[in-house]
Amino acid sequence: MKNRMHFFDYEMYEKGFGTEEMRNLWSERGILQQWVDFEVYLAQAQAELGMIPQDVAYEITKKGNIDLIGIDKIADIFGTTNLNTVALIRAYKAICENGAGEFIHYGATSQDVLDSTLAFRIKKSLESYRADLEKIVSVLLPLADKYRNAVMAGITHGQHAIPVTFGFVVATWAQAFKEHIERIDQALPRICTGTVSGAAGNFASYNLLFGEKCWDMQVKVLEKFGLTVPPISVQPRNERFVEYMYLCSLIANTCEKIADDIVFNQRNEVMQLEEPFDTEHQICSSTMPQKRNPVLCENIKGLATLIRSNATAQGEIFHRDLRDDTPFFVEDVRMPETAILMDSMLKEMLTVFKGLKVHEENMRKNLDKDEGLLMAEPLALLLSIKSGKKDTAMRIVHKIAMESFEKKIPYEQYVKEMPELREYLTEQEIVDILNPSNYLGLTQKAIDNVIKG
Repeated sequence: MKNRMHFFDYEMYEKGFGTEEMRNLWSERGILQQWVDFEVYLAQAQAELGMIPQDVAYEITKKGNIDLIGIDKIADIFGTTNLNTVALIRAYKAICENGAGEFIHYGATSQDVLDSTLAFRIKKSLESYRADLEKIVSVLLPLADKYRNAVMAGITHGQHAIPVTFGFVVATWAQAFKEHIERIDQALPRICTGTVSGAAGNFASYNLLFGEKCWDMQVKVLEKFGLTVPPISVQPRNERFVEYMYLCSLIANTCEKIADDIVFNQRNEVMQLEEPFDTEHQICSSTMPQKRNPVLCENIKGLATLIRSNATAQGEIFHRDLRDDTPFFVEDVRMPETAILMDSMLKEMLTVFKGLKVHEENMRKNLDKDEGLLMAEPLALLLSIKSGKKDTAMRIVHKIAMESFEKKIPYEQYVKEMPELREYLTEQEIVDILNPSNYLGLTQKAIDNVIKG
């Protein structure tokens, strides 16, 4: 048995990182089969355009299976050639009959194969992420509607700010994921483009062999992969791959922000939210039986950090001149890892949202802990309306708020005793303005905008 070097390839952990579909897509076997598919599609396109005999394309297609070619054979040849595509071509040629193997990779360059199949994997990955994002949104929108009236303390800088509702918070999460779906839709045709244009991207080899109809050959090959056709060679540029990685980084940023919020809200002294927990089977400590750690959210935070790190690495590289090898070493390591990490992160995020426990009673309890202090803003604004002195009103309410906090006197009680306020406000007006449910602005409209938008 071969040694497993990467953490998520350990037998103990492999089921926890990425679906089988995603792992197969980016596996050695999956990638080599995609390279074979490229050679098959190229031969088919050339045959359709009369560039090579139909029976040649038929034989290349018939033998276009990585299991027939043999990964071990490719590995052996690579040991002497030190060029992966040549190793594939020679092993592939060896199993083709009647000289058909001579036409494999006809006129092509390695980068035609590598860039186009990488774009294909990215396309399939983005489509998977998009499907996961759609599922996440479909869970969050009903959650936002359900808790649209669940009043809680809005937090800024780790401190109570003004009242919000949990439904409002969830709607902000949902909108972020909706925008990521839009980003994917906008980026797909730009990122998922290929190349079948020869060594320097100007079709010189293909044109010499086949004439100007080689442009149609490129169109046919890329269409088979579901890729867009670039107006000019994309080989010297890797912005599309950087954009893919940065897009992953943006999604990871959203997931980590939400996971971190849930971790905070699951603290024992807060306990407003809980990620799902399998009470019967799940163990969170080898020594402390009471622990219910937010392990899913903590894992999401870790995955997000790795994804952003990989995106940074991708953004630091470029092709010198028309092409060099430097970016490939980064792409070959960072992109498969990122695909698995993204797949894992989005699946775990969906699991968290589906099983999220919401403790409304603790939201209200925590809201009431400062005994009205977070209602200082509406009080100041009402006083400014009544008195006609905005700055003076702010100064008065600030003084009252600080004194109430430092003297540990309940804010509502302290406010009612202040002559500066009673000069302008009745007791009932003070009671009404200090009611958190009366200071939610356009919360309901904003939630509806997200749900219906």
